[in-house]
Amino acid sequence: MGESFQERFNRKYQERLERTRREFAQRNRLFEVYKQKVRQLYELIEKKVNGTPIETERVPLELERRLSIFESRKEPFEILVLRLQEHQIRFIPEGMNYQTGAMSLRIEHNNPREQPQTLWVHLRTIKRDEAEGGEELAWMIKIGYRNYSQLTEEIIERLLESVFLS
Repeated sequence: MGESFQERFNRKYQERLERTRREFAQRNRLFEVYKQKVRQLYELIEKKVNGTPIETERVPLELERRLSIFESRKEPFEILVLRLQEHQIRFIPEGMNYQTGAMSLRIEHNNPREQPQTLWVHLRTIKRDEAEGGEELAWMIKIGYRNYSQLTEEIIERLLESVFLS
Protein backbone atom coordinates (compact mmCIF):
# COMPACT_ATOMS: atom_id res chain seq x y z
CA MET A 1 0.00 0.00 0.00
CA GLY A 2 1.27 3.53 -0.87
CA GLU A 3 1.55 6.49 1.42
CA SER A 4 -1.53 7.68 3.28
CA PHE A 5 -3.31 10.92 2.48
CA GLN A 6 -1.68 12.57 5.51
CA GLU A 7 1.81 11.43 4.49
CA ARG A 8 1.29 12.52 0.88
CA PHE A 9 -0.26 15.86 1.91
CA ASN A 10 2.52 16.60 4.43
CA ARG A 11 5.25 15.68 1.91
CA LYS A 12 3.71 17.92 -0.79
CA TYR A 13 3.20 20.71 1.74
CA GLN A 14 6.86 20.57 2.79
CA GLU A 15 7.95 20.56 -0.88
CA ARG A 16 5.81 23.62 -1.52
CA LEU A 17 7.23 25.43 1.51
CA GLU A 18 10.76 24.69 0.32
CA ARG A 19 9.97 25.85 -3.25
CA THR A 20 8.40 29.07 -1.89
CA ARG A 21 11.47 29.69 0.30
CA ARG A 22 13.81 29.19 -2.69
CA GLU A 23 11.70 31.48 -4.91
CA PHE A 24 11.64 34.15 -2.17
CA ALA A 25 15.43 33.96 -1.79
CA GLN A 26 15.85 34.22 -5.58
CA ARG A 27 13.51 37.25 -5.74
CA ASN A 28 15.45 38.89 -2.89
CA ARG A 29 18.71 38.43 -4.81
CA LEU A 30 17.10 39.77 -7.98
CA PHE A 31 15.71 42.79 -6.14
CA GLU A 32 19.19 43.62 -4.83
CA VAL A 33 20.53 43.31 -8.41
CA TYR A 34 17.70 45.60 -9.58
CA LYS A 35 18.67 48.26 -7.01
CA GLN A 36 22.31 47.99 -8.09
CA LYS A 37 21.43 48.25 -11.81
CA VAL A 38 19.25 51.34 -11.19
CA ARG A 39 22.12 52.95 -9.25
CA GLN A 40 24.61 52.12 -12.05
CA LEU A 41 22.26 53.55 -14.71
CA TYR A 42 21.86 56.79 -12.75
CA GLU A 43 25.64 57.09 -12.29
CA LEU A 44 26.19 56.57 -16.04
CA ILE A 45 23.60 59.23 -16.94
CA GLU A 46 24.99 61.71 -14.40
CA LYS A 47 28.49 61.14 -15.79
CA LYS A 48 27.16 61.72 -19.34
CA VAL A 49 25.56 65.08 -18.52
CA ASN A 50 28.43 66.30 -16.33
CA GLY A 51 29.95 69.32 -18.09
CA THR A 52 26.69 70.21 -19.88
CA PRO A 53 24.07 72.76 -18.74
CA ILE A 54 21.72 69.84 -17.86
CA GLU A 55 20.90 69.88 -14.14
CA THR A 56 20.41 66.63 -12.24
CA GLU A 57 18.41 65.97 -9.09
CA ARG A 58 17.58 62.79 -7.19
CA VAL A 59 14.12 62.84 -5.65
CA PRO A 60 13.24 60.33 -2.89
CA LEU A 61 10.68 57.68 -3.81
CA GLU A 62 9.05 54.99 -1.67
CA LEU A 63 8.50 51.92 -3.81
CA GLU A 64 6.12 49.19 -2.70
CA ARG A 65 7.88 45.85 -2.75
CA ARG A 66 5.69 42.74 -2.63
CA LEU A 67 7.18 40.05 -0.44
CA SER A 68 4.32 37.61 -0.90
CA ILE A 69 0.74 37.64 -2.07
CA PHE A 70 -0.26 39.04 1.32
CA GLU A 71 2.74 41.09 2.43
CA SER A 72 4.61 44.12 1.12
CA ARG A 73 6.95 46.78 2.43
CA LYS A 74 8.19 50.18 1.32
CA GLU A 75 11.69 50.38 -0.17
CA PRO A 76 13.61 53.65 -0.47
CA PHE A 77 14.49 54.51 -4.06
CA GLU A 78 15.17 57.68 -6.02
CA ILE A 79 13.79 59.26 -9.17
CA LEU A 80 16.53 60.80 -11.33
CA VAL A 81 15.38 64.11 -12.82
CA LEU A 82 17.29 65.89 -15.60
CA ARG A 83 16.37 69.50 -16.40
CA LEU A 84 17.35 71.97 -19.08
CA GLN A 85 15.28 75.16 -19.30
CA GLU A 86 11.62 74.12 -19.57
CA HIS A 87 12.30 70.48 -20.46
CA GLN A 88 12.87 67.58 -18.14
CA ILE A 89 13.38 63.82 -18.24
CA ARG A 90 12.45 61.66 -15.25
CA PHE A 91 13.79 58.14 -14.66
CA ILE A 92 11.30 56.43 -12.34
CA PRO A 93 11.92 52.95 -10.89
CA GLU A 94 8.81 50.77 -11.04
CA GLY A 95 10.28 47.87 -9.11
CA MET A 96 9.82 44.19 -9.63
CA ASN A 97 6.60 42.37 -10.46
CA TYR A 98 6.09 39.81 -7.69
CA GLN A 99 4.52 37.15 -9.91
CA THR A 100 6.64 37.43 -13.06
CA GLY A 101 9.90 38.80 -11.67
CA ALA A 102 9.87 41.52 -14.38
CA MET A 103 11.98 44.54 -13.38
CA SER A 104 11.30 47.89 -15.01
CA LEU A 105 11.98 51.61 -15.00
CA ARG A 106 9.81 54.29 -16.63
CA ILE A 107 11.29 57.24 -18.53
CA GLU A 108 9.04 60.29 -18.92
CA HIS A 109 9.77 63.61 -20.54
CA ASN A 110 7.75 66.75 -21.20
CA ASN A 111 8.83 67.71 -24.72
CA PRO A 112 5.67 67.33 -26.87
CA ARG A 113 7.77 67.44 -30.07
CA GLU A 114 9.31 64.08 -29.14
CA GLN A 115 6.94 61.10 -29.11
CA PRO A 116 6.37 58.92 -27.23
CA GLN A 117 6.73 60.88 -24.02
CA THR A 118 6.85 57.73 -21.89
CA LEU A 119 9.29 54.88 -22.48
CA TRP A 120 9.96 51.74 -20.47
CA VAL A 121 13.21 49.94 -19.91
CA HIS A 122 13.32 46.44 -18.49
CA LEU A 123 16.11 44.40 -16.97
CA ARG A 124 16.35 41.28 -19.09
CA THR A 125 18.79 38.45 -19.41
CA ILE A 126 21.00 38.67 -22.48
CA LYS A 127 23.64 36.30 -23.74
CA ARG A 128 27.18 37.61 -23.67
CA ASP A 129 29.84 36.79 -26.24
CA GLU A 130 30.67 33.12 -26.37
CA ALA A 131 34.24 33.98 -25.33
CA GLU A 132 32.95 35.60 -22.12
CA GLY A 133 30.39 32.88 -21.57
CA GLY A 134 27.22 33.02 -19.55
CA GLU A 135 24.42 35.54 -19.42
CA GLU A 136 23.95 38.92 -17.79
CA LEU A 137 21.13 41.29 -16.93
CA ALA A 138 20.99 44.39 -19.10
CA TRP A 139 18.58 47.30 -19.50
CA MET A 140 16.49 46.77 -22.61
CA ILE A 141 14.33 49.52 -24.11
CA LYS A 142 11.07 48.68 -25.79
CA ILE A 143 10.96 50.18 -29.28
CA GLY A 144 7.73 49.54 -31.13
CA TYR A 145 5.31 46.79 -30.24
CA ARG A 146 7.57 43.84 -29.42
CA ASN A 147 11.08 44.93 -30.31
CA TYR A 148 13.63 45.32 -27.54
CA SER A 149 17.03 46.86 -27.95
CA GLN A 150 19.80 47.10 -25.37
CA LEU A 151 19.88 50.54 -23.75
CA THR A 152 23.32 51.62 -24.88
CA GLU A 153 25.17 54.86 -24.13
CA GLU A 154 24.42 55.89 -27.72
CA ILE A 155 20.65 55.47 -27.19
CA ILE A 156 20.87 57.46 -23.93
CA GLU A 157 22.74 60.25 -25.75
CA ARG A 158 20.13 60.30 -28.54
CA LEU A 159 17.33 60.49 -25.97
CA LEU A 160 19.00 63.41 -24.19
CA GLU A 161 19.63 65.25 -27.47
CA SER A 162 16.14 64.64 -28.84
CA VAL A 163 14.35 65.84 -25.68
CA PHE A 164 16.62 68.77 -24.80
CA LEU A 165 17.68 70.01 -28.25
CA SER A 166 14.61 69.58 -30.49
